[in-house]
Amino acid sequence: MREGLGLSEMEPNPEVRRTETTGVYRQLPWDDETVTRFWRWQSRFPEEYFTNLFGDRIARTLAPWIRSGNGSVLDYGCGLGFLPRHLAALGCRVWATDFSKEAVALTNSRNAGVAGFEGADTVAEICSRGQHFSRIVSIEVIEHLDDRHVASFFGAICDMLAPEGMAIITTPNEEHLEKSQIYCPCCDHVFHRYQHVRSFSAATLDEMVRAHGLVPIQTFTTDFSRRSRWHPKQIVRDLISIRPGLSRRPPHLVCIARRA
Repeated sequence: MREGLGLSEMEPNPEVRRTETTGVYRQLPWDDETVTRFWRWQSRFPEEYFTNLFGDRIARTLAPWIRSGNGSVLDYGCGLGFLPRHLAALGCRVWATDFSKEAVALTNSRNAGVAGFEGADTVAEICSRGQHFSRIVSIEVIEHLDDRHVASFFGAICDMLAPEGMAIITTPNEEHLEKSQIYCPCCDHVFHRYQHVRSFSAATLDEMVRAHGLVPIQTFTTDFSRRSRWHPKQIVRDLISIRPGLSRRPPHLVCIARRA
């Protein structure tokens, strides 16, 4: 921008003008360093984390499948460590893991003293010990993984899952990624505000699970964010959902799978 000019007099950026004309903007490339910086920033706002907002409802929804195991549960992709205490409240012995050492340290700190919490470690460390779990839960993780990391994600599940165990994978249901795109005027790129890089239907989630060594037992939709029936905000959401043409799709997918 030339010195002394207002916003309306900014010198045009040829690349921006081209993309505004065509309606096509450049996607931010999510390399590992960029992802790490993004989540280091996001960790400053723990009140926005999905498992912090809805951890108790997630645990209660998944309880029938979690409690049917032998009690050993792994929170895979634990992030800041909000879910383990809710899983432990189901009477389970809970471990947690993440690819980030920072996330592991925060999870251990946040859950220190929680009855049933057995500790957190990196995925590499747990796999190297040959430790196995009756239930592995991965809550809203897979939508963040690009093609470079999908195979290793499922490979670790297969390595850590006990022979008769179950993996429980959740993800947004048929998310319209473009609706959550935001634009960075500094780098002239757009990106998903929560770093989601893929969207799933029940069919495509099953397809990916089958392609990576697991067999889906049951896949269903749910709403982890649903409040009690008489909560004022829930009443409004229910009224909106029954208006013609405004039916509301359940926002979350759950896939229960076993080893092939």
